[in-house]
Amino acid sequence: ILDIFEGTFGEEYSELYELFRTKAMNFLAMKKYDEVFEWYQKALRQAHKNPDNRFQILTAYRDLAKVHIEKGQFDQAEWYYNKCFDVIHTEIEKYHSQLTNVLSEMGDMYVKKGDLKLALQRYYEAMGDIDNMSVKDQPIKAKILTRIAEVQRKLGDHEDSLRCARLAQELFEKSSACDDPPELASCYNLLGWDLYDEGNYSEALKFFKKAIQIEIKNFGREHAELTPSWKGMKSVFEQTGNEEEARKCKESILDAEKAKSF
Repeated sequence: ILDIFEGTFGEEYSELYELFRTKAMNFLAMKKYDEVFEWYQKALRQAHKNPDNRFQILTAYRDLAKVHIEKGQFDQAEWYYNKCFDVIHTEIEKYHSQLTNVLSEMGDMYVKKGDLKLALQRYYEAMGDIDNMSVKDQPIKAKILTRIAEVQRKLGDHEDSLRCARLAQELFEKSSACDDPPELASCYNLLGWDLYDEGNYSEALKFFKKAIQIEIKNFGREHAELTPSWKGMKSVFEQTGNEEEARKCKESILDAEKAKSF
């Protein structure tokens, strides 16, 4: 297909950008990183041929940053995100929503890198950017609040983690429809663990069950994504003396972990 497009329309044909990008994503699914970088770089060069369409350039930079993150190459990923800032600041009003995405993705990157304080800084910057947009229905804000809550929990600040998770829950449930149910499940799971730490086992169990229901619907009963929720339920049942239910949860954890190994 690529040869046909290039032979018929030449390298300037705008559809080549999406074809190059699709090729890169196919190689990414196979973890063939040399080919991934090759085709994403082709997409980036193609995007630069139409500088008026900066959205394609931004997307190409973000694509390359994400691959570097997947490979643990954080300095290279940060370089591409800084290139995103250069593009965004040329037309901040037009690309305002992209700034939120870049800041949030950088927060995710710093979590993987282990720099939790810098991750929080980026997440809060993303939150401030969303507030400036004056969006009423804010599922993106709920997702970032969930990320903040996760980091606060890792830092040992369970009180602030619970506060942020509650805010995220409220925003998710106010949304006319949650466009990312697994994100809502993560929020419920986090609430479960924060409430468990407070000794509020009945409320914790309620949120673990809510998370499990969403995860089973989206991934099936035997999937690694369910492991944290099963572990949460198992911990609650152990604390409350319900050995039979704890045993069932343990079996489900083993099934989920077995699925992860395939």
